[in-house]
Amino acid sequence: MDFDDSEPCPQPDRPEPSPTAWTEGNYTILSSDNFEFTVPDYHLLAASDVFRGFMQLDGSAAYVVFEDEDLETAETVNLFLNLIINGTLETTDVNELAILAVFLKGFGCINAIDTLFLQLEQGHHSAVKTFIVAAVLDDTALCIETLEDYALDGGADEPGATDPAAPSDADTAEAHTDAGITFDIRTWPLSWAQTLPSNYRWALDVAWEAVGGSEALADEFEARLGQTQPA
Repeated sequence: MDFDDSEPCPQPDRPEPSPTAWTEGNYTILSSDNFEFTVPDYHLLAASDVFRGFMQLDGSAAYVVFEDEDLETAETVNLFLNLIINGTLETTDVNELAILAVFLKGFGCINAIDTLFLQLEQGHHSAVKTFIVAAVLDDTALCIETLEDYALDGGADEPGATDPAAPSDADTAEAHTDAGITFDIRTWPLSWAQTLPSNYRWALDVAWEAVGGSEALADEFEARLGQTQPA
């Protein structure tokens, strides 16, 4: 990212802001794919250690240019702003959730990460998604807690039909629509498994093979995670 204390020269190839873009405030974010988001700076100050630290160093700065083409796109910025300003999570897509989580961690948005997990835990999203996002953040404790809660709930399937994203997820529609989603990775859409870090994926797979959805799953996962993954 690049911070500047004045708005850059107009760029002819810059797209017009989308209808959902943020347009009111005194601080502008230019996403890596050239969409502008203007918001009151106090939202950023309250939410982000990175923004807060920068503004304390240079209070005149009013513009930031994002450059990371994977993490700092308009899609992610929009999700970020909705989360920190409206307290809403505007996606159910696992990959988008993972990218948002990494973005929040990188910008020191501790409270927003808590809000993200609160939204995931309040329904409309499966415990599996909470586990995946926690794994992406390397939050082993939350992964274990999620598995413990899953076992306490009886290790029940989480039907894809209850997830708003299921009908529109190409992987789900292809092989998993109306199928039970459990912590058996074989019940997941391929994109979900690919999002999970490899060490977590291996540990969960081996643990499930050993004990299934029993109360021992969390302990087995924790033990496997501490082992060296076979080459």
